[in-house]
Amino acid sequence: MSTLFDYLDWRGDITFNEMEPNKLDAAILAHLTYAAFDGLVPENFKETKTLSQFASDFNKAPDYQTRVKDKFLKNKKTDDITQQLAVTKRFGDIKLTGYRNIYNAEKAEQFAAITYRYGKYTIVAFRGTDDTFAGWHEDFNIGWMDEVPAEADAVQYIKDLSKKIKGKLILTGHSKGGHLAVAVAAKVPFLIRRKIQRVYNFDGPGFAEEFFKTVQYKRIESRTEWVYPSASLVGMIFHHPDNFEIIKAEGIGAVNQHNIITWNMMGGDFVHANGFDEGSGFFHKAFNEWFENISHEQREKFVKALFDVVEASGVKTLQDFEKSLIVSGVRMITKLNSMEKDSKEEVKKILKILSDAVKKTARSIEKEKKLQKK
Repeated sequence: MSTLFDYLDWRGDITFNEMEPNKLDAAILAHLTYAAFDGLVPENFKETKTLSQFASDFNKAPDYQTRVKDKFLKNKKTDDITQQLAVTKRFGDIKLTGYRNIYNAEKAEQFAAITYRYGKYTIVAFRGTDDTFAGWHEDFNIGWMDEVPAEADAVQYIKDLSKKIKGKLILTGHSKGGHLAVAVAAKVPFLIRRKIQRVYNFDGPGFAEEFFKTVQYKRIESRTEWVYPSASLVGMIFHHPDNFEIIKAEGIGAVNQHNIITWNMMGGDFVHANGFDEGSGFFHKAFNEWFENISHEQREKFVKALFDVVEASGVKTLQDFEKSLIVSGVRMITKLNSMEKDSKEEVKKILKILSDAVKKTARSIEKEKKLQKK
């Protein structure tokens, strides 16, 4: 079945002036944020560089071998699609600007964004979580903090950008980047919000259920699109709106299908699935029941305890953890054993609620299956 590579063959010779940016373009540019832009794309919004020029500079970079190494959500296909985009009429002349990459382990802050400009269109793409523990810690903090650092960074980014642009604004992002796109659209001032044409969340975490009842979200609801592969894990965290799309993707399991490169398309849209697979549906029900049955304080305590243990490994990324699995594992177990009794009991209590939610969901699904057979 066709993927986004085939879309480039089909529509790569049509500029944005001839056919305005659509959902597939937004998905491609969301995935492109995982490319190694550092040092090759201007950080300010005054200077720009075309995508074709970036691709050329990328190939000539003295640290090219480091840039093309596989990372979380970035592999050879990311670099391949970058080079293929660069030679198309549709994407080659897009101007890249305002690349911002922020990382702060102490604050559990990981944020990256880039702006694409073409004629009257400005597309901002927020990057998803990388393989740093700080990035994953921030994702978990979404569950209890009113605003994680990346959300504040994203709002400030749009405020800085808005002083430099006119015309239509499109926000897009994959994984945590999709969550940020929606959060920004809801939070920015009216004068900026009215410029926003579309907002895309591609397999990104949701929000607390109350978020969808707020005036801020209602103002941008009709302009948001939520897209998930049928096997979704990251996107199943927290709550979603009633209107979202479920699409087909290559590969088995949520890890493979989380990557936009695997998503199926036909014509000018994704290929839709009948629903989530059983695993994704199960996780969504169990996780949210657990999440709703623990207090705000318990969520905070659980996340803190979890990442106190994770950070005791002494490494900063998932990749480094895999390289020193035994040593890191021993350090984590030592930290876990040294936790105060009250903290241990609190974590056990929260995990017991999770276990009960999983069992209850399993029984519910089994009951539904029996009713369907009847």
